[in-house]
Order: sequence, then C-alpha cells, then structure tokens
Amino acid sequence: MDAMRKTSDQLRHPMQNELVEVLLEARLQSIPVISTTAAHFDSLKANECLSELYLHTLALKVHVDWIEEATENVSLPSEAARDTSVHLLWLANLVSTSLAQINAAVPPSPPPPLLPVLSSPFDVIRYSVEISRYMEVFCPWAKRLLHHLRRTASCPQR
Repeated sequence: MDAMRKTSDQLRHPMQNELVEVLLEARLQSIPVISTTAAHFDSLKANECLSELYLHTLALKVHVDWIEEATENVSLPSEAARDTSVHLLWLANLVSTSLAQINAAVPPSPPPPLLPVLSSPFDVIRYSVEISRYMEVFCPWAKRLLHHLRRTASCPQR
C-alpha cells in the first residue's frame, strides 16, 4: 500500500498547491465512492470486504491506465502511472486469490466507464491530480480494510 501511495503521489506532476483547486474544476463521476465510517467496516464480512476492495481496485486501475495512455499521448512522463497500475494489478490479483481461498466468488469486472478524451497536457494534469487525490483516500482505506480483516479473522501479524 505504501509503495502504491508513493508512486501515485507522483501522478500530480510538480505544481503549486494553489493551482490544485483550479485544476479540479472537472470531476470524474466514474470513480467509486469509498465509505470510510467505522460502522461500515464493522458491518462487513470477509467476502464483502474483499469484494469491495477488489471492485474499487479494478475501477481505479482503469482510471490509472487511462491517465497513463493520455500522458503518453501528450508527451508527458508516464512512469508514475505505469508503476501505480502495476501495484493496482498486483493488489487485485492478491484479493482475487484471497477470495478464492475463502471459497467466495470473485465479482465480475465492472463495465469500463466512459472517460473523456484528453487532448492537452493541461487536461491530463488536471485529471492526474484528481486520481492522485483519490489514491490518498484509497490507500489508507485499503490498508484499514485489510487490518480490519486480519483483526476479525484473528490472523497472526507478520
């Protein structure tokens, strides 16, 4: 999780904090909403927890892959997006394996969202910032979710 968060921080590209709010005028409606309340965590069973994490990871990977392609199309550096995508794929595979181990069905991949065509570096940076901010919520949420699972399953700590 920490490595994924570090690489996703690089999606922002170097910029001033004052510009971030201006850049975020356009919002991606296709990024799933994450519920971070304690009540939500307490109500989840292991298979629901893992299924939710799996679906959020796949949805986020689609967005990161989209940004990676867009950065390449406008000749911006795309290494951070590529690294983040690799980490998300790794996480999705781990969660899928975990679901199989508890004999739970792996949810089907959601249909790909309709994402805007990004034709300028400005648009790419704007959406990169939004995805990076989402990653700032996703990574701690996923870590908290996994800790919750370990605690409820009484798994030994490493």
